[in-house]
Amino acid sequence: GWDRAAGYADQIRRVAERAARALGQTDWTLVFQSRSGRPEDPWLEPDVAEFLSRPPTDGTKNVLVIPVGFLMDHVEVLFDLDVKAREAAEAAGWTFHRAKTVGTHPLFIDLLSDLILDGAPAPVAAPGPRPGTARRLLVVGGGIAGLSAAHHAREQARQRGENIDVRVWDAGSRPGGVIETGRRDGILWEGGPDSFITEKPAALALARRLGMENDVIGTNRRFQQSFVARGGRLHPTPEGFYLLAPTKLGPLFRTRLLSWPGKARAALEFFLPPRRGGGDETLASFVRRRFGREVLDQLAQPMVAGIYPADPEELSLRATFPRFLDMEARGGVIRSLLAARRKAPVVPAGTSGPRYGLFATFRHGVGSFVDRLVAALGPDVVRCGRRVARLERNSAGWTAVDPTGAADAVDAVILACAAPAAGALLRPTDARLASLLTSVPYGAVATVNVAVRRERLRHPLDGFGFVVPANEKRVVTGCTFSSVKFDGRAPEGWALLRAFVGGPVLAEPDDRLLDAVRRDLRDFLGVEREEWMELRRYPGAMPHYTLGHEERVAEIFERANALPGLALCGNGYRGIGLPDCVAGGEEAVRRALRTANAVKEESFA
Repeated sequence: GWDRAAGYADQIRRVAERAARALGQTDWTLVFQSRSGRPEDPWLEPDVAEFLSRPPTDGTKNVLVIPVGFLMDHVEVLFDLDVKAREAAEAAGWTFHRAKTVGTHPLFIDLLSDLILDGAPAPVAAPGPRPGTARRLLVVGGGIAGLSAAHHAREQARQRGENIDVRVWDAGSRPGGVIETGRRDGILWEGGPDSFITEKPAALALARRLGMENDVIGTNRRFQQSFVARGGRLHPTPEGFYLLAPTKLGPLFRTRLLSWPGKARAALEFFLPPRRGGGDETLASFVRRRFGREVLDQLAQPMVAGIYPADPEELSLRATFPRFLDMEARGGVIRSLLAARRKAPVVPAGTSGPRYGLFATFRHGVGSFVDRLVAALGPDVVRCGRRVARLERNSAGWTAVDPTGAADAVDAVILACAAPAAGALLRPTDARLASLLTSVPYGAVATVNVAVRRERLRHPLDGFGFVVPANEKRVVTGCTFSSVKFDGRAPEGWALLRAFVGGPVLAEPDDRLLDAVRRDLRDFLGVEREEWMELRRYPGAMPHYTLGHEERVAEIFERANALPGLALCGNGYRGIGLPDCVAGGEEAVRRALRTANAVKEESFA
């Protein structure tokens, strides 16, 4: 045989072994559909079609074929696997499945760009650190984005055998930003986010690297439904309703949340042609145009408010839910969702409302994620109560100055704070960039955790929670049944509710706000008397992705990338969830350190 053939097969085998380990699989076999070498050399064996032509013998009927040797779905995959191998498998009694190749998946493209850029010279050659000399990185903001950035900087330095001195400054009294986990009477409550979406991999991947994989738990699968308020009562969300649109028409026609004219108008979307011209529009405009006002007011607005607590008349659809614009372009939203459901259900059977089956959390609360990050960074890295009053750029990098006048000179700085705060710091360096950053609007939000004895509420809590349309004129915009959504949140006989509050009532003092929450929970759930309530206010914590957000962010990053040693991250740019913030923090490290100390003389002319 040819030496290169042996090398090729060995490489493929190693890749398959690593993939199997990552997936926790032991029952797998490496097969081939190619030769490696000269045309007269034999094909590598075992052949995939020949292997699949053997009938299953141990009761296993499903087979998954993963083409690890190919990067895209070209003809060898589409014909050799999807046609010939499938025919052989199905003739033998197998149920054939084939995994997609990486193709143009964003994570693969990011990997390629990192490989290219990591090997490219900096804009102006900057000497690497001398042995024993550490580059200095300052992260401004100790929320999840900033902590993830600091941790990733350490990871990158270890992998490359470099020295790096990382510092995190946070103006608050504790790390984590809006992430806050508390305990009281055996109950675990969350002030800020209580979970993360697993469809986006960054948070789960970081948890694994921190050794927290066994601490990750999924949602309770017994009660995967939600409710919507109407007329002071809770009604089940139509099964399969996905944020803005239905994936099943039967439940839509049976719901009491819409009138018959409203149902007919929603179903009409199936026949509507795509909008000409494309482009962005507000979320409210899109839903009204495709499904009608009732779907917007009774379903889409309250569901979206649970993710983006802002006026849908101002929210950019392209920046928040771009897949719906793409669905329309492919022939219609309902058509696309029904087609996707035929291939693989968009929403798990028996569920309604948001896709809770895709959410996970940490056994000891999201705060344990922050605690593990801080511990991994080591002592004296995260410095709470230290605010950057001024940020100066110079020929050596950047200098951060605190309110006392104490200065810290660094090679690179990552601004992981809110966009307006970043804008204030960058105004002396780039007035246009500062203006763009300060134009990103933010709003306040508050949560109220309520502990109740189960016998003191009427509702059976047979779901994960409810949302309240704005036209109900209530204080509570939504409520999670936390002790149902995740196991281990409350002892037997207790219920933990988490109410969300927004709007003008946030200007009220605590006692009046809590009284208003009590009234709403009494009306919707029959809460007679709570044992205790925990109110948490987060002013200016939630960015509003208004129309034009994507264009604004593109210019923000273009200008920021032109400043060597500077990077931005946080929830104000390209996603508000934990995975978005983790991914943004890690990307910021790559950008900041790649250009650190790369100074263009004309910048200081």
